[in-house]
Amino acid sequence: MKERNEDLPMSNKCERKKESSIKIGIIITALLAICGIAIGVCGLVENQRRIDEIGELNKKIVRLNEQINELKAVTRKITTIKIVRNTWSSWVESSEKVNGKPKNNEVFCKIKLNAECNGGGSIGGGLVFKITEVSEDSVKIHTTKSYSDKDGGIDLFTDKKDFVIKATEPLELTTPTMDAGEIFTLTLE
Repeated sequence: MKERNEDLPMSNKCERKKESSIKIGIIITALLAICGIAIGVCGLVENQRRIDEIGELNKKIVRLNEQINELKAVTRKITTIKIVRNTWSSWVESSEKVNGKPKNNEVFCKIKLNAECNGGGSIGGGLVFKITEVSEDSVKIHTTKSYSDKDGGIDLFTDKKDFVIKATEPLELTTPTMDAGEIFTLTLE
């Protein structure tokens, strides 16, 4: 027969209460430990989320700096076109050589609407162009003869005479010839 709590001596009742209290203490300690782990995991998740946000903010800052640099290039006051001429044949005249190599020639042209500029050159009379339009970030020109502005090669059949020089990148014009030619690099300054 089962003993009831009232029938037990006082010391047994105390022992059972003590055991129950210890079990409850262990359970509470375990629950607190679980809560602590859960809070720690939540903290780690929150920290990772913040790290991800910081990474995204850094990417945005890099993009904004790039845009700022582009705007600086565009908003600076452009007043001059710098023209660098480079020949690409060994058949150039001796006056065009320095130490046996073709020399680069620099010419500067003030930017003014309808102004005519001569970029120098010896093939076909050289680069001559008229400034047809001026804006804050570009200059449009019309050349007296055709030039190739094709990347990675020369368009020998071009009839292109109208070009745009952008403030953010130079324009490269090449004479559409095979045996000898000149490359003109036009940069806004």
